[in-house]
Amino acid sequence: MRHIIIGIRGQIGTCVNTFLLNVDGSTICGIDYGDRVMEREYLMECTHGDEFDMMHVCIPFSSAEGFC
Repeated sequence: MRHIIIGIRGQIGTCVNTFLLNVDGSTICGIDYGDRVMEREYLMECTHGDEFDMMHVCIPFSSAEGFC
């Protein structure tokens, strides 16, 4: 299964990434604010137009006003 994690460097994104690394056959692409695609040996290269089976959006929530 192909996964993309938006917000991979945060608390939740890190946990999702760690979990998916232990799932056989998972391919992971990670993107975080201010980064281009994260470059790690276990992350696939993300390019415009790639298709994924699952997108995980891990963004911080501190207040309803700031979240929107």
